[in-house]
Parts: sequence; structure tokens; C-alpha cells
Amino acid sequence: MLTLLGPVGVPGAEVDRPQQRAVLAYLLLRGGEQVSAEQLIDAVWADRAPSSARTQVHNAVSRLRRVLADSAVPVRILSRAGGYLCDAEPDAVDLTVFRTGVRQARRAAEDGRAAEAGQVLERALGLWRGDALSGINAAYAADAQALLHSERLDALELWARCQLDLGRAEQVVPSLSEAAAADPLREGLVALLMLALYRTGRQAQALELYRATQRRLSEELGVDPGSELARAHMAILQGEPAGGGAGAGRRKRSGLANGSSAAGDDAPPAAAATVPPRRRIRTVVLALTAVAICSAAVAAVTASLLGGGRATPELIPKPIHVFNVDGDCATQTQRLYICSIGLAKTPNAYRTRDDVVAHRVWHGDVLNTDCMVTNGVRVQDEHTTSTTDWYRVRLPDAPGGIAWLPAVRTHDNPVLPLCPTD
Repeated sequence: MLTLLGPVGVPGAEVDRPQQRAVLAYLLLRGGEQVSAEQLIDAVWADRAPSSARTQVHNAVSRLRRVLADSAVPVRILSRAGGYLCDAEPDAVDLTVFRTGVRQARRAAEDGRAAEAGQVLERALGLWRGDALSGINAAYAADAQALLHSERLDALELWARCQLDLGRAEQVVPSLSEAAAADPLREGLVALLMLALYRTGRQAQALELYRATQRRLSEELGVDPGSELARAHMAILQGEPAGGGAGAGRRKRSGLANGSSAAGDDAPPAAAATVPPRRRIRTVVLALTAVAICSAAVAAVTASLLGGGRATPELIPKPIHVFNVDGDCATQTQRLYICSIGLAKTPNAYRTRDDVVAHRVWHGDVLNTDCMVTNGVRVQDEHTTSTTDWYRVRLPDAPGGIAWLPAVRTHDNPVLPLCPTD
């Protein structure tokens, strides 16, 4: 297999020049899409392209074709009018195999086959050999590496949820601890680690982890913990049964051990509900105790508060800034139509003339968003950063008062619940 999930390389052959590796990786990342010579030049050099850039790209492609032919890997670089595309068999690139495995695992997990999902994810995660695109210094590399790293963590979180559902909390603590130490503000990781610590008898450590993360979110981002982290915290405070096992499997739909969707193009929206403030929950519990409500009623109310019921998330709008650096749009003082962005009517269709609302926005505009989806149509910007995340925007002059902004068009990262699926 050609490798992207670590050092970029071709098995049995040496791609000796950095530019050749950068061109190969970029074509593979585009997944069979045609790429023009201009796009390759911009991806590799951005605004620092030398006068010989087109010649260097042509020479790199020629050399790569010889390397691929000698290696007998089922991957070809084909020429198309004004550009190139990479034609690869599904099992010829480690990234493709990884994403396929994650999609299979997600379907298995949704069907209640946690053991099968866990095994598939272990194989998928085993394809990683360090940081993705290691050794690539092209202009596109940083954004692409960040996206792939996020996909890796999505898969790790799904694997951890499967293990927790199977009662294997002890097995996930080392991997989650390492990942959370590297990404301490990734709330999904922290929430899962808290539950794993709690279920292995380390409640004090789990609660301290929550307090530390809460402080860090406030000091570095100026935000409160999101719904997933707050839900895990409340589960521990309310005495969510430790140990996992069959009980954890039955809790699968409650959201205690299940957070956001894992990586993949067709990821479905995960169930999420915003947990009310601790003061409100404590008041409810004390009130129920005072009037001696029977234990069955207490359990029902608590389950609803923890996200197991059908409570509607409390959607509080938060500001986000539109980001568009296409051409010189980021520095354009006039609101030229060519620099405008059309907000989508739905996150589930490509933005064509018919799928865009009449309202348009420009770089730097401030919009109000109240929730997001993680399984919309994949959108890619001019630097090949792509995502399936979309923010729902409140817009009075849009149909139904809402429109959608792809996450690649903002650098803000608001903590939001997933949008209701009703």
C-alpha cells in the first residue's frame, strides 16, 4: 500500500525528492479528482511558486509514474486536459483503507455490534505509523495534517466507546490518556477518559480531570464545557454505574459513552442534548427528594437530564466570523460579488445555484450559529482543507430563517450541540 498515514512513500521504491512526495500525496488526497497544474502549483508553493514551477510539477509526475510502474502498486497517475488525476484501487492507499474501516465500524456500532466494530477499528488505527504526511513541507500540508489527525482521533473515540460498551474500561485508559494529553481541549477525548477512569474506580481523578479541562477551556478559549463533557461529568456525579459490561451496552443510546460521530464521509449525526447547568440539576434532585418521589420517577428524570430522553437541546446562538482567503478576498475592502460566499439551504447537498440562499456573506462578516452537523456534504476550500462539518446560521431573510455555513469558511471553533434531527 502507498502510505499517507505516516511518512509518505511507495512500497518497494524510493521517492527521493520532497516535491515528488508532495505532488504524490496531494493527488492521493484528492481521491481520484482531476487536479489542474495550477492547483498543484498553488498546493505545493502557494504564493512562493518559482518561475519553473510548472516544469517541476511535470518532471515530478513523470518520475512518479516510473516509480509506481516499478513498484507494481495498482496506482496510476493519468493525464487529463490541463491536469492530472490519481487512479488507485481501493486497497492500494492506507488512507482509503482506514476510512473504509471506520465507516464499516460505525455501521457495526450503530447496529449494536460493539465487539466487531472495535476489532475493525483496531485494524484501521493500526495503519497509522506516526503523524500523517510526515516529511511533507508543502503549503497544503499543515491543513491536511490537521484534518487527518482529527479523523484519527474520531476513530479512536469510536473505538473507546465500543470498549466502554463492552465493559473494557481498563483497556482504553492508556490510549485515551496519551491522546488527551496531546489534545487537552478535545472534549470528546476528555469525556471518554473521565468515564473510563470512573469505571475503573478512579472517580476523584476523573472529576479533577473535568475541573482542569473546565479551567483550560475558560482561560484559553473563553467558553464553558460543551454538552458531551458536561454530560459525562453529570453521569459521574449522579452515580452512573461503573464497570460497563452488558449494562454499558444497554446504555448505548443514552449518550453516556457515545459522543460525536467518527471520521468518514457519510458519518451520521450523533444524538446530543445540552445538559442543564449543575445548579438547576441539583435543584431538581433536591426538590424530588424533598417530596419523596419514588425511585422510579427519580430514575426517569435523571435519565432525561443525562440525555437518554427526548429533551430538546437548548440552542444558544454564538457568533462566528466568515473566513475567505480565495485570491485576495481576505484583504479586499470592497464587497465584490466574486469574493462573496453563498450560504447553503441544506448541508446535505452541494452548493449549486439552486441550493444557495439569496443572502451572501463576505470575509470578516459575523454570523450567529446555534448548532452544527458533522455529516454534511464534504466541502473543500482553496487550500484543500475539507470537512463535513456545517454550522446552522440564523438568518431572518433566508427560507425558514436558517442557512448553513461549511466549517472550512470560519476559523472560529464554537462549542455547539449537534442540531436536532427532527
